[in-house]
Amino acid sequence: MSKDWEKVVLSTKHTVRDALAVINAAALRICLVVDEERHLLGVVTDGDIRRAILSNVELTQSVTVVMNRTPITVSAHLSHVQLLETMRAYSILSLPILNESCQLIGLETWEQTTKEPSYDNPVLIMAGGFGTRLKPLTDACPKPMLKVGDKPILETLLNQFIKAGFKNIYISTHYMPELITSYFGDGSAWGVNITYIHEIKPLGTGGALGLLPSNLPSLPLIIMNGDVLTTIDFNSLLDFHVKNGSDATMCVREYSYQIPRARS
Repeated sequence: MSKDWEKVVLSTKHTVRDALAVINAAALRICLVVDEERHLLGVVTDGDIRRAILSNVELTQSVTVVMNRTPITVSAHLSHVQLLETMRAYSILSLPILNESCQLIGLETWEQTTKEPSYDNPVLIMAGGFGTRLKPLTDACPKPMLKVGDKPILETLLNQFIKAGFKNIYISTHYMPELITSYFGDGSAWGVNITYIHEIKPLGTGGALGLLPSNLPSLPLIIMNGDVLTTIDFNSLLDFHVKNGSDATMCVREYSYQIPRARS
């Protein structure tokens, strides 16, 4: 989402000249016109103003004279891919974001959406389990290091985080930690920073959180098991978490199981 979108918000009291000045100063090539309760009334692009000038509209007239009253808008719940698809489908460079009450809460731009993402948020991957249920495969190999295809599960997961723009990775270890640390090293071969947290005794699910450095940035942290293969969109996950102001966001999958009837 554009960080400067608040600068291009105008009210019905503003003029065409005001819109022109804002578009020129903010470089977003769009203005968002709202009412007193922040409901979106319309948008104005540099093209709208050029057409208005050619139609002899005075710069002192209300911005509502030149605004598009039926712009394409989206909700905050659209994924990164869906935003790109919408922009391509309508050949537009900007998408106002509205909440359930049709109030303006942001602006997505083509430039921002197609920009290579980069996050300082820490990621904790838990890779210390014994993998008991996969014995004998895990007798000589930690479960996250088992290969699916031509790569260990943990490497596939790491590549997904890298592709999403996360670069500060913490990996908790316990069972056969040397097989993990020797394979990934400090992460420089992957272009990221990898820090290892070794559990001398198993601390249980999420227990490694207490071993994280105290100087982590005050940003949302993603924690995940190191033996999970998933196609989750981590960018959309983080956006959803932040936009909803959540204390915690959990990714789950519905699973049904029919319990067999007991024989009498």
